[in-house]
Amino acid sequence: MKQTSLFLRIVIICFFTYLPLSNYAQIPNPGFESWSYPSPPSQWHAITGLYGSVTQNSPGHDNSTNAVALNLGNLTAANGGVAMLRVGTSTYPGFVIDYQRPTYLTGYVKGSNLKATVKIYMQGGNTSTGAGLIGTGIWQSWMATGSDWYQFIIPINYTTSDLGRIVTIELQNYGGSNSTVLVDDLNLNFGTANIDEVPVDNQISIFPNPVKDHVTITFTEEINDTYNLYDNLGRILISNEFSGNEFNMDLSGLSSGNYFVQIGQLRNPIKLIKE
Repeated sequence: MKQTSLFLRIVIICFFTYLPLSNYAQIPNPGFESWSYPSPPSQWHAITGLYGSVTQNSPGHDNSTNAVALNLGNLTAANGGVAMLRVGTSTYPGFVIDYQRPTYLTGYVKGSNLKATVKIYMQGGNTSTGAGLIGTGIWQSWMATGSDWYQFIIPINYTTSDLGRIVTIELQNYGGSNSTVLVDDLNLNFGTANIDEVPVDNQISIFPNPVKDHVTITFTEEINDTYNLYDNLGRILISNEFSGNEFNMDLSGLSSGNYFVQIGQLRNPIKLIKE
């Protein structure tokens, strides 16, 4: 499998039209990322508002040379702000893969308020307009995570059987004034994801885990949402709506192995071990 040559450009699309000033610039990133896919993009493209910046931070996860820091300054209703990072090529946002169907994007984050989006396009897709989109994954932290690095996993859900040709990735700090989010060691995974441990939010409890037949997921408060159960290939096996402070799943018909429950689109998936 060969990776085509990557050509990078400054992305000039801004989704935040209310900002008084936006800057678009490339930043160097030697040692900043470690990818599982051959020949990683050598640079990302920072998109910053008047009170936002994208910088390097040392050390990164697991004592790597650098991580990326998405910074927001002292924001007010008048000035706004954005700190975002996108990967791109010479002709469109994104980079080329060799007709594959990546199943997960994984990475490490320190801090809260990170939104990470990965999209897969078929051959001939236009990533600037969204034409040809066949797969999407979105992850958004929704609570403070403290001072430790932890791994996140974004299952990619496909809507067609087409093979992927172009991948776009976007990282954004959506927090408030004087907030910083660090990100490092992104990996685009094909087949089984390389997962150390998927953290569980302290507002959620799971019993039992490992599970033989039935598992119960309980919340500290009542919510109305949806959940999806994914296998290690990113396929949705169970999808339901629920209301209240808990729901149950019957896994008796599934093979032994690792599965992931995503509650809503913007919460961290939960790792389940089926015995």
